[in-house]
Amino acid sequence: MPRFHVQEDLLVDYASGSLPSTLSLLIATHITLCPDCRRAVGDIEMIGGALLDCIDPIAMTTDALVVALDA
Repeated sequence: MPRFHVQEDLLVDYASGSLPSTLSLLIATHITLCPDCRRAVGDIEMIGGALLDCIDPIAMTTDALVVALDA
């Protein structure tokens, strides 16, 4: 059992997929061993999903995939 907990802002970044892969791997390893942080990530993901459900979808342009891959 880990002796510390990951900072909440890092858990939010992890749940949103915005961390660099090395840091994401480190946090993924930690939440495998820490039920408190794992539960927090689950809560963050549920909140993020609920927020996504509240926004209206917009139509994508026909070249959206090409633009995204070029970025």
